[in-house]
Amino acid sequence: MRCFCALALVAAAVSAAPPPGGPTPPPSGDRSVGALLTRLRTLYRQADAATREYEAAGPVLRRQRAAADRTAEELAVARTALARSRDEAGALAREQYRGGVGGLSPAVTLLLAADPEGALRRQHELEREAARRVGALSRLASSAARAEVVARGARVALDAQLTLADRRDRRREAARRGLDEVERLLAGLSERELAALRASGRG
Repeated sequence: MRCFCALALVAAAVSAAPPPGGPTPPPSGDRSVGALLTRLRTLYRQADAATREYEAAGPVLRRQRAAADRTAEELAVARTALARSRDEAGALAREQYRGGVGGLSPAVTLLLAADPEGALRRQHELEREAARRVGALSRLASSAARAEVVARGARVALDAQLTLADRRDRRREAARRGLDEVERLLAGLSERELAALRASGRG
């Protein structure tokens, strides 16, 4: 309880702290209360700043993680569509190839067909479908390439944010250790030093 009360005094002293370069309290006992108070203020401010920074980073990290997940999913969909279209184009090419009989070209096969006109219509349909597939493949390949660029950018941004978050976490842990040091320092204060600390907080 004594330590918690002293921590509250530190917080009050921080808010009432004189500007840098201002006068410091006179020494008390074996230790300088002014130097001790300066140390406590520094640790307290570092802990408060690190905690605020860590908490503010949370929403940014969540948004970037969601963006990376979303773009990765879009990339997977684009790649699946591209693979499916390639399979369909391959099947169509095989069907066109099978339009020839006995290794003969489709043109010769048309001449030998029982229904040359119908075979010709079918050949034209296959050619139009093949042309359509080529266009679709080109568009899907472009979409997949764009999705990959976006997904890669989102992943890079997320990795950078994760690195920053890790640094913030380390700073927060360092600040927590600083607060532990504050508690140890306060626990070792004499009643006279605590009285001087209270006076500094009220001033």
